[in-house]
Amino acid sequence: MNVRFAAAFLILGLLVGCQTNPVNLGPQAGVEYDAATVRQVEARACGFGFLVFPVTTHRVYERALTKLRGKAPFDYLTEIRAQPYWRTAVLGWFQCVKLVADAHPTIATREEHSLH
Repeated sequence: MNVRFAAAFLILGLLVGCQTNPVNLGPQAGVEYDAATVRQVEARACGFGFLVFPVTTHRVYERALTKLRGKAPFDYLTEIRAQPYWRTAVLGWFQCVKLVADAHPTIATREEHSLH
């Protein structure tokens, strides 16, 4: 294999593989929730990197947040904390994140449940 081709392939792989999507962990506008009632929810997600190529690591936070919201679909999440960690593999690594949040019932959800 040509050295220039290998170097170009490596650089292209790093540029494409290192792209990520921003994830909004901030407050949701216009949502009323019961701050006195709280439960803790958590979710994890991991991505794999092969050698120097991040294969499925670019959406780890997005996948973890989707799982977190799936565990509290009708609740308002506050105090979202991210705990990233890494694990090594034979030919790569796992990039993981654990999200922990406080889940509060929304006022609309409480009113809908009391009607039934």
